[in-house]
Amino acid sequence: EMCIRDRGWQARAHAAQLNSFEALPVFIAGVLIAQRLNAPQATVDGLAIAFVLLRVGFIGAYLANRPNLRSLLWVAALGCCVALFFVG
Repeated sequence: EMCIRDRGWQARAHAAQLNSFEALPVFIAGVLIAQRLNAPQATVDGLAIAFVLLRVGFIGAYLANRPNLRSLLWVAALGCCVALFFVG
């Protein structure tokens, strides 16, 4: 028997949620490393805010079934995480 979550926007919402859980450890590690390296707080804050906004956009693109936009937002959010490792 198919669950309602297994198709349509509900399936995309579930996939977006799972992807968000996967992205969180990299983001947390990036913030912690940036703090440990005494990176400028304004830079850390800016990258963290950008990450959150990009991830919200990612979820919106996922729900709207816009895979190209979703991928672009995913890469940009990942870029914020990577940048956190090098701002110090």
